[in-house]
Amino acid sequence: YGDHVQHFKVLQDRCSQYYVWDEVFSSLNELVEFYHSNSIARERTVFLRDPEHFARRPHHAHALHDFTPHHPSQLRFLRGDVIELIDCSDSLRWRGRCHGRVGYFPPEYVQTICQ
Repeated sequence: YGDHVQHFKVLQDRCSQYYVWDEVFSSLNELVEFYHSNSIARERTVFLRDPEHFARRPHHAHALHDFTPHHPSQLRFLRGDVIELIDCSDSLRWRGRCHGRVGYFPPEYVQTICQ
């Protein structure tokens, strides 16, 4: 929450499925990926995020084209939107925030803004 650390206990059921609340995942990686774009807390909106020193990224980008998601984890935006870049460490997909939503998108749809 904000810049503070919060701890959540990840549980594993008898079928080796992982969960924090109601969502169940077959791997810890899937759980972490899900909570990067869905709130892990029930009382307030809290997303998992990577430590800042691991992210190699500019802070914002302009959308060059409309992007219509094909999966719920992807971020919808329109040409001209400004996207806050959260994670640019993967060359095939970046994670960003636009219009209050967080999701993945192809980096070729945006132009980074030099600051």
